[in-house]
Amino acid sequence: MYALEVESLTQKYSDKVILDNISFKVKENTVHGFLGPNGAGKTTTLKSICGIIPIFSGRVKFFEETVDYQTSQYKMDFGALIEEPTLYEDMKVYEFLKFTCKLYKIPKSEINKSIEDALEKILIQDISHRLIKNLSKGYKQRVAIAASIIHNPKIIILDEPTVGLDVSAISQMREVILKLKKSHTVLISSHILHEMELLCDEVTLIDKSKIIASKNLTQADNTQINLTLDNKKGLSIDEIKLKLNEAGLDFESINHAGFNLEQFFFTSIRRKDDS
Repeated sequence: MYALEVESLTQKYSDKVILDNISFKVKENTVHGFLGPNGAGKTTTLKSICGIIPIFSGRVKFFEETVDYQTSQYKMDFGALIEEPTLYEDMKVYEFLKFTCKLYKIPKSEINKSIEDALEKILIQDISHRLIKNLSKGYKQRVAIAASIIHNPKIIILDEPTVGLDVSAISQMREVILKLKKSHTVLISSHILHEMELLCDEVTLIDKSKIIASKNLTQADNTQINLTLDNKKGLSIDEIKLKLNEAGLDFESINHAGFNLEQFFFTSIRRKDDS
């Protein structure tokens, strides 16, 4: 089943087209990457899905049901962190999450469990009683994500969650996102190809306000194989080719690579520009 479907979504500001009739689908319980260069329309798309900005035309579906942005009920189906997190930094982490529970009108009897579940999913149990203003940027980002999932939504939408984080914080964020996939569907935007290749089951590429390609990263590509050779004998490339030929193995190139997200991304953009 598809957790999220975007159909023929168009956004305009005055006469300028920001999103040009885009469509894509996100499968349930996957991490789906929404990739594109700065200014391509990533954040506008996510804001449109979340109802932060009204849709000019098109529609969005959650689990096959068209989202009715005239009601507030749809907000319970997703949690989102768009751009910079909004935090009350003079509060402790636990206090802030309790405050967030009240905003979502979570019953009083369920508040403590909701907080504990969010802390566990985001791996921040050990900082629950610290002041937010004393936390690192990486921990603040994770507190904001914990707040966004406090109501246990089925869909989580994250807009470039690793921007500005150090190497250690990025690694921890990756662990958090993969953990979330076990019980949620995650749509994550980024322009960092390496991170998306490590995280995502599928990716959708956007450039110049249009969807240019989608790709399932979990399906093996049997037409391309990486072969690592133990070349302790110091054979030349020609000698290696000769050995492969003698063994009856056909090949296009010694350096023939398997699927590479960076290569796919730039090839797709060039193909779109040429069409």
